[in-house]
Amino acid sequence: MSFKRILVATDFSDFSDRAVEWALLFAESYQASLTLVNSIVINGEFMALESTITKFASYIVTATEHSRQRFKPYLEKAARKGIEVDYKILTEIQSAADSILKYIRDSNYDLVVLGTHGRSGFKKWIFGSVSAKIVKLSPIPVLTVHLSHLKPAINKILVPTDFSEHSTKAMDFAIPLARKFKSGIEFLHVVDQEIHPAHDTASMKLLLKADPDLKERSIQLLNEFVEYHGEKAIYAVTEGRGYREIVHYAQNNPVDLIVMSTRRLTGLKHLFIGSTTERVAQLAPCPVLTVGLKA
Repeated sequence: MSFKRILVATDFSDFSDRAVEWALLFAESYQASLTLVNSIVINGEFMALESTITKFASYIVTATEHSRQRFKPYLEKAARKGIEVDYKILTEIQSAADSILKYIRDSNYDLVVLGTHGRSGFKKWIFGSVSAKIVKLSPIPVLTVHLSHLKPAINKILVPTDFSEHSTKAMDFAIPLARKFKSGIEFLHVVDQEIHPAHDTASMKLLLKADPDLKERSIQLLNEFVEYHGEKAIYAVTEGRGYREIVHYAQNNPVDLIVMSTRRLTGLKHLFIGSTTERVAQLAPCPVLTVGLKA
């Protein structure tokens, strides 16, 4: 596993600034080239109005030049680090997420990095965001980065696993990363709580309390499943809703990066519920590296 060509999407916000910093960390560590991309969203209905075509063309010229100017600090910072860097401005008639996804599919990159605002709420999960859509549909690994004042560093990696075959994909990335950055690595398994009707809540017993040996057995299974026993490896088991426990664990432990796999699911059920991986990418206190696996 190696990253040789890295793409970082930016809208020039503080969140994007942070994403660029993380992209520079990976580019410098792997001696990778870096491409900065900005998407100028075009309204197709606006373009179709003949009376606005001249104004529209002028807008594109102005917006493109504005993006070029705003790229300069990123380009200069990369150059000071000796990183090969260029940029791309997308002006296709579609959403920012769709234009970036199309560019990824038509190009040859190993990693895409982008900032995420970490918003929550039902409306956010219905309509999604640029980062959520890219995490769900990107054919290459995605690193989502939240706004933080901490300097980018990877001293501790968290790898959640459900013992499924697709969760091994995350380990295939996380273990080489831990070796590359000489970081600690923690493997986490969440025992899902059984969902009871409201009238049964008072009598509900937590699985780990009901079966005192379950946690010990789960840790043993986790140890055997991972097949990685480095000096800094830790194995942990908790119980609860998957994404909440993963986020809670990262909030209460010095975790710098979470590595997870996703099946790139689509459909109405996914639209309303969202996947564990996407929710973690949205809410985690640290960057999340999402490794795709088609269902």
